[in-house]
Amino acid sequence: SGAFNLTICKLLFCLFFGVFGAHNFYTGFNGMGAAQLVLLLVGWLFSFLLIGIPLLIALSIWVFVDLIMIIASSGRFAYVFRP
Repeated sequence: SGAFNLTICKLLFCLFFGVFGAHNFYTGFNGMGAAQLVLLLVGWLFSFLLIGIPLLIALSIWVFVDLIMIIASSGRFAYVFRP
């Protein structure tokens, strides 16, 4: 039951706050969470020049892949991390 609850938390974090990297921070992958957060901020900052649009698209694809990995419990999300 505890592992299921953690998976639900990871899933909800990814679904609602995935572009901020919240699910990666929650599972202890702080580097990936920071990379997603920086990608989001740089994408927003440069979106008025249309340079940031590909960055935001890449971030969306990354978060979608993470969501699928959480649902399938594969890759780095196959293990139970904190809390």
